[in-house]
Amino acid sequence: MNVYSVFTGYGGWQNTFVLPSILVDMRSYTRLEAPELSVNPPPFEQSMERLNALLKSIRLRPTAPPMPELANLPTR
Repeated sequence: MNVYSVFTGYGGWQNTFVLPSILVDMRSYTRLEAPELSVNPPPFEQSMERLNALLKSIRLRPTAPPMPELANLPTR
């Protein structure tokens, strides 16, 4: 059984609450390392699919009224 660790995230903007940092640390453990687990972790490829789906779901959601830090940004 292979184990793995992947660290990723978004840096956000310093000194603002608008875009906080988001960090994701994906780790796996075998049942030998963590006896409380009932099964071994899924294969790395399956876990990466889940991680990528999570990262794709993270997005900026508009507020009304706009946050001051975002009010003057150009629209796309």
